[in-house]
Amino acid sequence: MVALKIGGIHLAAAYWSPNKLVDRHMHKLQQIINTHRGPWIVAEDLNVGLEPVVDRSKLPWPKRERLSKAQIMVHAFDLWVYNDSSPTCLHLGTESINDYTLGWNVTLFDWKVDNGVTMSDHQYIWFQFIPREKAAIERHILLATDENKFNELILLALILEEVTGIKELNHNVALITES
Repeated sequence: MVALKIGGIHLAAAYWSPNKLVDRHMHKLQQIINTHRGPWIVAEDLNVGLEPVVDRSKLPWPKRERLSKAQIMVHAFDLWVYNDSSPTCLHLGTESINDYTLGWNVTLFDWKVDNGVTMSDHQYIWFQFIPREKAAIERHILLATDENKFNELILLALILEEVTGIKELNHNVALITES
């Protein structure tokens, strides 16, 4: 597992071998998430299907057992599964969804599987993200102001305070609406 932090958001990439028990992987992810608080995006090759993306009844028994454990992890960490039903892997001519994008306290949008050529049996997955707190603040600013005025001021390079709390948020809203 590899983890890093970019702009206040923790990103982790992990691989769960289909030939090993998932308990060790889950424990390692739990340790990392518990140690580093904040928004998380976890991009994983789980080699397992997760609901609601994959129908449990269509999986072979070994994958059902792995799915149950992985599903417990998703619920325990309150993770959001961002995948849709697009296959993320083409192995020996069979499409599957083995790669998942999971998030906690982050807003992910424009999630998609790139069906272009890769040097692997896995497809590239693209998405954009912002911390959920920042997304809520940006929506609040837009709702509290005239959107055209807001865009006009942004073009004029109006300098706003970095928002770390309600005080800065109110200051920025006042600055925008009074300009």
